[in-house]
Amino acid sequence: MNNMRLDKLFESTEFEQYSDAFAAKGIQTLDALRKLQKDPDKYVQVLNEIEPDDIKMLDLFAFLKNASPDEPKKKKGIYWFFVLIISLAIFLIAFYNNSNENESSSPESNREVPNNYSSSLEENDDLDTDEDGVIDSNDECVYEPGPSENNGCPWPDTDFDGVPDKDDECISDYGPVDNNGCPLLDSDNDGILDIDDDCVSEYGPEENNGCPWPDYDNDGVIDKDDECKYKYGPAANNGCPWPDYDNDGVLDKDDKCPYQYGSRYNNGCPRETKNYSFEITIDTGRDISFYLSSDGSNWERKEVRDGYKYTYKYNKSTIKWKCTTSGSSPVVYNIVSSEQYVMKWNSTDQVWDLYRK
Repeated sequence: MNNMRLDKLFESTEFEQYSDAFAAKGIQTLDALRKLQKDPDKYVQVLNEIEPDDIKMLDLFAFLKNASPDEPKKKKGIYWFFVLIISLAIFLIAFYNNSNENESSSPESNREVPNNYSSSLEENDDLDTDEDGVIDSNDECVYEPGPSENNGCPWPDTDFDGVPDKDDECISDYGPVDNNGCPLLDSDNDGILDIDDDCVSEYGPEENNGCPWPDYDNDGVIDKDDECKYKYGPAANNGCPWPDYDNDGVLDKDDKCPYQYGSRYNNGCPRETKNYSFEITIDTGRDISFYLSSDGSNWERKEVRDGYKYTYKYNKSTIKWKCTTSGSSPVVYNIVSSEQYVMKWNSTDQVWDLYRK
């Protein structure tokens, strides 16, 4: 081994194929190998770690043996010297492997290393754990994919609406992307979003695109349901005015004679000819009044003077007479047109009364 020093051995082209075997044992620099030479305990430890099936290391032993110029002379001293060197190299490889991390951070880490080890470091430099296109050395969020513009970190999304805060006009309110991250509004609270509402400020149903149904005649019946949308009419008649065919002021629905002009006092029918006469003579000693009715509900007040006879005509042969005396209940009679009557004081009952003549 006198003609091939350890330094030259590491630099030889034949030895390059074994550099990965040395590196696997932690020996990656000449300086590390020299240090191991000075530590016999470490040397023995590395030697013991060589496995029988370690083809690379066994092949390395053979290479070192053949690399010695003294081998043809079969000198045992030189042979054992090579064995020592090989053992030392194995020890140095293991030692460097254990202290790799510390060595890489020291100034010595800048020294020359085998070519394949350098390429391994370059591969680590290109590592992209989260596969976001930003290598880990430049990635501030190694385990979360993110764009390079944000240093490999995902853009924040405070309201979790899928719109990044940088593009979200309403960072704290959930909203869709097509509204820039802001919630869609419903200004008139009709349940139809403003983007779909044809009348944003007016409450209206969905069937009319958020607009109120029109009511042209303002009768409270919307035009879509109004059979007479240009004429005021009640809902009970589908928005149409009730007809009055005979124009007597009594609506046909209430008119018992819808095709004959009549009086509202006679259910829209014309009054009957008054063919029945009723005569009443007043003997009260003073002016007085009483009431007459043909049906008992519609009473007509009659003002009369003492000493006069009055004739009244009706379309019925029997009508009702009524008079009220202060402090007493009204006196009511049925009177007939075939008889004559006189009105005077009833001293027994203390009321104004009516008597037949």
